[in-house]
Amino acid sequence: MTLVATEMYTAEPPLASIRELMTPAQLDGLRAQISRALRTKEASDNVLLFRVVNESIEAFIANDGSPRDAASKVAPLLWEIGEWLARHDFDADDVAEFFRQAQAAAQRGLACAIGPSMTGERFTQLREHVIVYLQHLHRHAWIGWERTRVILAMPDTERRHQLASSLLGPTDQSMLEQLERLAESSGIDLASAYAVVVSATGDIPQSMLDDPETLAGDNSSEVLVPAGWSLAKLSEHALSADSDQRVQCVLGPSAPLGGIAGTAALTRRGAELLREGLTFDPRSIVPCTDLLASLVVDGNPRLTDLLVAKHLEGFDAMTPLRRVSTGELLLMWLERGIPVNQLARDLGIPAQTAHSRMKNIRVMFGDTIEDSDQRLELIIALQAALPRWRAAVDQ
Repeated sequence: MTLVATEMYTAEPPLASIRELMTPAQLDGLRAQISRALRTKEASDNVLLFRVVNESIEAFIANDGSPRDAASKVAPLLWEIGEWLARHDFDADDVAEFFRQAQAAAQRGLACAIGPSMTGERFTQLREHVIVYLQHLHRHAWIGWERTRVILAMPDTERRHQLASSLLGPTDQSMLEQLERLAESSGIDLASAYAVVVSATGDIPQSMLDDPETLAGDNSSEVLVPAGWSLAKLSEHALSADSDQRVQCVLGPSAPLGGIAGTAALTRRGAELLREGLTFDPRSIVPCTDLLASLVVDGNPRLTDLLVAKHLEGFDAMTPLRRVSTGELLLMWLERGIPVNQLARDLGIPAQTAHSRMKNIRVMFGDTIEDSDQRLELIIALQAALPRWRAAVDQ
């Protein structure tokens, strides 16, 4: 069975001034006749259906009877009516019959609405355009019907899986529409708050992926969790069932589920920094907001490298161990703005050693170290360089 008939022709000559052929009362009669033909038990009070009828007629008139142009204007509405038909258990034959009735009613109503004001070849041409127009509308409705039937046929676990994959992956307009269908079919509100959890050390523990409150997609190193989950609850999941080792994860900021993709890139970058040793945190669950300084430092590696080259060239001649100890002292002094004696106590080194290092630092940087803008650049450069210097010492 052919579900949607092929077009009778490809040429679409304009039929200008169709509106002038009908009075407002005749136009209302045409709308009413088509609406009555489509009224079923399920559709007796369907506001969407009457909107589709009204806007489809208006688009046809506004586009001078061009079937393709008019159909493109109302395509999203037809996708919606196709979805509605699928949710009300219309099968393929029912959908075809729905549009057969619409076509028959449109032809009858057109003859009444136009009357004797258009006859002969021009009226035949108009009727043919209406037939082709209904075929286009049928196609668009079929798209919405078919993709909704696919979603409804999925097990709930598969719908949730597809939803998570769509939320965390690239999106376009068609994908956004798919999100809404998947969410509605899964009983999930896209306005509810969730957070992205990204593993820095391997796969997300299976217990978290399988939890009925979470949404897991194709990537096993990411999962969406309700924003209300506490750090303690997340930490319980972080202990892998397969070993005694904990999986370290970064918890992204909470956001409405429909806009959660905007937080994913930042959270992934935080996990990458931990994975590559560019920052350190001993906790199994690390809030992304606690990594903001590192994210700023490493957000633009090229810029950071320029700052390191600009300010830290004097450290190159030092031994790895001295480079780290001097850099740590300088960074703490810049960030905390406290006396050198107190820094020495906090670092657990003799005050004389700390003062000696600060004297060398002042020789290296001169007046630069007193300039507020230069101090900020120096802080960023040191935050970027120290993890690499520490790694060199540990090798």
